[in-house]
Amino acid sequence: MKTIKWSVLLLSMIMVFLTGCTSSVAEPPSLTIASEEASVQAVRSTYSWQNGSVGVDADGPHPLDMVEELPILEVPDDGDVSLKFTKEPDQITVRAWKISAAGTNAYDKPELTLPVSNENTITLPTDDQYLYEVHAMWTVQDHNGGDAYYGFASAPKEE
Repeated sequence: MKTIKWSVLLLSMIMVFLTGCTSSVAEPPSLTIASEEASVQAVRSTYSWQNGSVGVDADGPHPLDMVEELPILEVPDDGDVSLKFTKEPDQITVRAWKISAAGTNAYDKPELTLPVSNENTITLPTDDQYLYEVHAMWTVQDHNGGDAYYGFASAPKEE
């Protein structure tokens, strides 16, 4: 009887240890927006991510609701910037709102949807300040992948 109790206790301890080892879930990749002159680290918001047999869904604010927290990139003269992820996504969508829309509920009414090139470059508007939402998607392969939203802001280059 003692052997069974010790076996159950030992098995329980092993299960707790293994559960603790698999509970650290990698987060979605980070995103840097870069021009030739400057770069900013985008703020990750809502995401759904799977790593191994563990998945995490996190809900964060929309860029319209976090204007004070967003890094501001000074837009280069040509407006061209690169989206640099620590792991290349399969699909990227970029939407933009003029900064005057901050604090409104215009979530589904972006001013612009920016085309993303095969090299993950976009051309930012140079006429005003904007807030951006980047939605990146990674195909789930080998139990790893998902999607994530990121935010950043831009301002025209000062003369």
